Amino acid sequence: MSIEIRHLNKSFGGKELFQDFSYTFPEGEASCILGESGCGKTTLLRMILGLEKPDSGTIEGVPGKVSVLFQEDRLCEDFTALTNIRLAVPSASPDTIRQELARIGFREGRRPVRTLSGGERRRVAIVRSALYGGDLFVLDEAFRGLDPQTRDEALAYMREKTKGRTVLVVTHDPEEAKIWNGPVLSL
Repeated sequence: MSIEIRHLNKSFGGKELFQDFSYTFPEGEASCILGESGCGKTTLLRMILGLEKPDSGTIEGVPGKVSVLFQEDRLCEDFTALTNIRLAVPSASPDTIRQELARIGFREGRRPVRTLSGGERRRVAIVRSALYGGDLFVLDEAFRGLDPQTRDEALAYMREKTKGRTVLVVTHDPEEAKIWNGPVLSL
């Protein structure tokens, strides 16, 4: 089912972000949302996820199981990468998690994530999102902070894991939007 947004209105502190906004995100495709900082990209995602209420309008077709990769890694600081992923995906075996982390260049150790670099933390969050799965993937600047080679590996990994699923990707990078090869919404 496509995600249908109809006549959406949303303002913050007197600033109108959306006025009578309508859009359809097609089922089974990766749609990119591009725009300058502060234009409402993340707010739109938050409304789709039900974390923020629109002032008026409707959003329909959001599936029940959604995998979200927020701008922040949102990891439990005192736990290892493996434990962080198992918290979200208890059915994943430790071996599977280690294999998936290795696919994007991260070797799981026994260190708490608070001791990891920003890029290592990001890769843990990416694998957690991919293994959680879902009928909808929401990726809010998912590959920020990664060096170009790691970014390309992580992007290819996530494209493989989301193939045939509905994906909403917020990015500032038009080149990344091209890689997803789907509709682009410019805000």
